[in-house]
Amino acid sequence: MNNNSKRFCLILNDAFSMVQFRGGLIKALVRNGFAVTVVVPPAGRFRELLEGLGAEVIEIQMKRFIAPLDDLVFCVRIAKLFISRRFEVVHTMTLKPNLYAAPVARIFSTPCVVGLVSGSGYLFSTSGRAEHPLLARLVTVALRLSFRATRRVWFQNPDDRDAFVREKIIPRNKCVVIRGGGIDVDEFNPSFCTIELKERKRAELGMPNDCCIVLMVAARRIAAKGVREFAQAAAQVLPSHPLWRFLLIAPDDPGTPDNIPADDGIFNVDGLVAPAGFRDDIRDLVAASDIVTLPSYYQEGLPRFLLEGLACGKPMVTTDHTGCRETVLPGKNGFLIPAMDHGALADALTRLMDDEQLRLSLGRGSRSLCEREFSETKVCCRILKEVYAV
Repeated sequence: MNNNSKRFCLILNDAFSMVQFRGGLIKALVRNGFAVTVVVPPAGRFRELLEGLGAEVIEIQMKRFIAPLDDLVFCVRIAKLFISRRFEVVHTMTLKPNLYAAPVARIFSTPCVVGLVSGSGYLFSTSGRAEHPLLARLVTVALRLSFRATRRVWFQNPDDRDAFVREKIIPRNKCVVIRGGGIDVDEFNPSFCTIELKERKRAELGMPNDCCIVLMVAARRIAAKGVREFAQAAAQVLPSHPLWRFLLIAPDDPGTPDNIPADDGIFNVDGLVAPAGFRDDIRDLVAASDIVTLPSYYQEGLPRFLLEGLACGKPMVTTDHTGCRETVLPGKNGFLIPAMDHGALADALTRLMDDEQLRLSLGRGSRSLCEREFSETKVCCRILKEVYAV
């Protein structure tokens, strides 16, 4: 079968994430002559972006949390799609597609079904298992059955792979570890870090023109992302560093158990800036920042924000925790700190805030690490070979 006749179907439960995190993979598949269909919930403005990447877009509603009747409707609709289209490769991404779409694809004789664990998530965390032991157990059993349908499962860090193997969810010989989805090293580049950009972003955010910025970006304002530790570190450090600002980008996520509302008093710190809502200028904010940090203790895959910081040549501070630790070589491009330790975060940030030459040196190390290990071109080439075997 030649490339032009091989049809891929990528299924993910969020259209923005399909653009942001799997856009490079879509482009690589299209560039190699494959026909790509993406299945996402109603995509809104992201539909045009996905089509611009060369993908056909099919919208099927996927509830984020377990909802039996809605999940049954999803299974019926995805089955009809597989019957009518007969894809050669179906790639399921995130929990719901892995649970439901992978076995349905296999039932209808899809030749190659592969999965992605982009992060084991809340249910596989210590707190998630403690709060929802029965649900965690049921999901473990369900994934064990679902992954029987897959030829390969791509993990974004070795910790998640080892946990899934240990729980007997999947045999080790089906696992492929490829750290993250890669980052476009031309789109994210130190050359974008211009004085004009820095001045413009500071003005937009109401910051002094001559201030320096510690930036944290999290997809959701939840405790496990380290939002509270970031605010506590800001309160500890900023009184003695009046020319610095801590910038937190973390949209509200009221449906998540450990969501922290925007009006929580912990954010009332002089010098901590936390604009509300979703932003589409993250690249510019990373470029305009001086230090990048993510004190997460969530069960991450490999946070894209950290890759963006690497690509833009920023010194990094993150936790010695699943997914995050993959992006830092201590002393070479940043520092690893213990999870849930705002004092350690404050100390590491202070060391960087007080030493411009150290920031520049570690920033060069970040860019070098990114080019060597996280370039989108290299990562997507590995996915095609090791996950899809094409």
